[in-house]
Amino acid sequence: MIKRGMVSFFIIMISSILLSSCSEKPSPHDALQKYTKLWTNQQFEDMYAMLSKQAKQNISKENFINRYKKIYKDIKVTNLSVKPLPAEEKKEDDKKEQIKLPFSVKMNTIAGPIQFEHEALLVKEKQHDDEQWYVQWDTTYIFPQLQKGDKVRIAITAGKRGEIYDRNGLPLAMNGAAYEIGIVPGKMGENEESIKKQLAELLHIPVEYINEKLNAAWVQPDYFVPIQKVAKSETALLESALNIQAVAVKEVAEREYPFAEAAAHLVGYIGNITDEELSKLKNKGYSPSDRIGKRGLEELFEERLKGQDGAKIYIEKKMVRQ
Repeated sequence: MIKRGMVSFFIIMISSILLSSCSEKPSPHDALQKYTKLWTNQQFEDMYAMLSKQAKQNISKENFINRYKKIYKDIKVTNLSVKPLPAEEKKEDDKKEQIKLPFSVKMNTIAGPIQFEHEALLVKEKQHDDEQWYVQWDTTYIFPQLQKGDKVRIAITAGKRGEIYDRNGLPLAMNGAAYEIGIVPGKMGENEESIKKQLAELLHIPVEYINEKLNAAWVQPDYFVPIQKVAKSETALLESALNIQAVAVKEVAEREYPFAEAAAHLVGYIGNITDEELSKLKNKGYSPSDRIGKRGLEELFEERLKGQDGAKIYIEKKMVRQ
């Protein structure tokens, strides 16, 4: 049978333990562990709640959340992992007002894997009547090179289509170049109808076809509007085109078939992707502007021949006025 004095002793002991745990000082290491876990899960709203007063003055909650979401969406972030790096925990850490702790970031993006290490500055301060450790956030936490006012950009490099050779190494389908004849609408002035008629006769196409091109929704007065591609060997045709007001010529990539009609039945050709084809291939990286194999080897080996676009993520620095 437990005596009353012993019961009182146990109550006092339990109360002491509870008070001791409640009065345990906050740890900057625990704070960083919590923050990086929220970051890994892309819980940006909860991340913002852990920012220092100064950090919150520098960026609003809405802008903080939207910037992370936009950047991660644009560069197609997957498999994000943010973790604190090993750092010795010292007793005097709790007595400090600020401390720097290392962490690492890993992610997959449209341009491939990205990883970096950085230091988080944590400051001890009271918010909502509670003293805790908070993150002195700035833009370098997104990427170390990203300063205030800088922008994250993506540059896409179009992939080249694979070439086709026979067993003797002779080319059957190659990536070459051609010239594209087009019109700059704003330079036609009062001679618009005459210019369209001259170019239609030269290229053996109807004026209606040219009108369709010029009336596209994206066309602006100073834009080059492509009308028709011609081989680089068509020098006389190109010279005649350039003599027409508002007509311009630019070099573009073009598929070349050295054996022309002699091997056309075997090699096939490429053409603009149709809506029906796009609906079947859109999950394989195709877009409305792509050209795909239509017949022969070009169609049979489309999956292997399709060029893979490259991507580069870079930081556009803020322009500083002198």
